[in-house]
Amino acid sequence: MNLDDLTLRDLKQIKALLDGGSIVSTETNDLGIQIVILQRGWVVVGHMFQKGSACWLTSGYVVRNWGTKQGLGEIANGGPTSLTILDPIPKTSFHELTIIAKIDCDNNKWSSLCS
Repeated sequence: MNLDDLTLRDLKQIKALLDGGSIVSTETNDLGIQIVILQRGWVVVGHMFQKGSACWLTSGYVVRNWGTKQGLGEIANGGPTSLTILDPIPKTSFHELTIIAKIDCDNNKWSSLCS
């Protein structure tokens, strides 16, 4: 990124930092359907949103058993297999610093479960 690519929002955030403040996002970002690996071994999948450091999943599941031969990428791209075990969960919130990794899912393969 060079200076010509900066938006007004970018400039306001830089100004806030230079003034001794911090960047606090007030926008809710819709990240689509994600497999999220959280601390302590939790693997969840669902429609993910983020506002600042707060994250949450709707229409989500705990992935109890991947049911794959090629890891989480297999179900991210192809949807759950016949051996995948998903346990439904209500809206689930977590802090962004508890995320180990996120994997973008093919929304078409997951939309019937995570809409």
